[in-house]
Amino acid sequence: MGDRQRRAFERWFDRQGLPSFTVGVRPLTAARVLPPLVLISTWELLSTALDALQQGGPQAEQPLRPLQLLVLVALLVLPLLAARWAARRIDSTTSRTLPVVTAVVATAVAVVLAPYLNALMGNDFVSDVAGNIAATAVLVLLNYLGVGSLLAWSVREGLRQTTALREMTGRALPLFVLLSVFGFLAAEVWQVVSALDGSRFWAMAAVLTCAAAGFSATISFSEMKEIVASDYPREAIAALAHEADRPSGVLPNGDAHPPRRPVSRRERVNIVAKLALAQTFQAVLFSLVVFVFFVIFGMAAIGTDIIETWTGRVPQVAQVLGIEVFASWELVRTAAFLAMLSMVYFAASTSTDPKYRTAFYDPLSRSISLSLLVRDNYLARVRPPGTRRRRRGRRGGPPAVVAPADELPGQGLSQQ
Repeated sequence: MGDRQRRAFERWFDRQGLPSFTVGVRPLTAARVLPPLVLISTWELLSTALDALQQGGPQAEQPLRPLQLLVLVALLVLPLLAARWAARRIDSTTSRTLPVVTAVVATAVAVVLAPYLNALMGNDFVSDVAGNIAATAVLVLLNYLGVGSLLAWSVREGLRQTTALREMTGRALPLFVLLSVFGFLAAEVWQVVSALDGSRFWAMAAVLTCAAAGFSATISFSEMKEIVASDYPREAIAALAHEADRPSGVLPNGDAHPPRRPVSRRERVNIVAKLALAQTFQAVLFSLVVFVFFVIFGMAAIGTDIIETWTGRVPQVAQVLGIEVFASWELVRTAAFLAMLSMVYFAASTSTDPKYRTAFYDPLSRSISLSLLVRDNYLARVRPPGTRRRRRGRRGGPPAVVAPADELPGQGLSQQ
């Protein structure tokens, strides 16, 4: 198999959220790290512009408020769009210089230019440079390990599975709202949430998020075992004829397909993570719906005097990146607490809902079966049956090569 076709297979696995299906360690090239570099550089420039707009003081706050809101919306949207553009640009271009130049420029913007502009407004240049270097290194490392492709696929699949989310929301949301609205109107809940400081509140959020992820991982593990143990369904094989975005030559001999290869532990973990992240993303979307509902309901039904009576202090106006919103921090924190509880409730309810399983897990199971079929053909070309890999003679030596079994060193001695 040529290098071009092998890269086509690897890009297809990345788009499917299965980076561990590729063989060997992929090089840390500029093309692989360009999307996160573009994301963080765009974020830094827009956040610097937002800080500059807030330097005008209270007198300039009202005239600049629409512009601040515009920059805030751009801060939440443009970095993702820029990273997506960079990823598509990499796939379409044949130049090797353009990704390198773009990566260097994005790194310079994130590490040097943005901290320098912040230093002009009174911030510490050294601390900003250190923080941006750390953030850039973490993003590049995660993308190199394949986490970036897995997260990107989970977001795309979570948004694509709107039917399953809509059906589950229609059944789970009324029941949860009916049970939690009494807690939302209880003074004790507001007192407990308002008494939490920043670190304890985020610790509570982390515990609830881990609980939801644990439920999703448990369900996904059982689904993974069924997918790996079952044979390829006809739907997966038939889908190859209609799959437009796939490598060429997946089934070279008509209906024949290569023999099944055992799924490694790393690949099993990748499948579980793929299923769990897709479900967790839908749980997050469900919790966002609950959060918006309780914020709107609280603004309409609970006044500031009632919040002051319940919490024992004057409500503070919430700010997002220095911009005031129309709700108090106490209302936002209480709504966020109930939203995180709803995320756990959603993740636990999906295990006992057959309609959600049919609408959500069945398409994912067919998709993973298709990916396993492509993987077998990919491995048959990279590692033909009857071959073994030579181990490296020394650390940092040349990459392992594939040799026929009858040509391995010591084969004749073992036969004698």
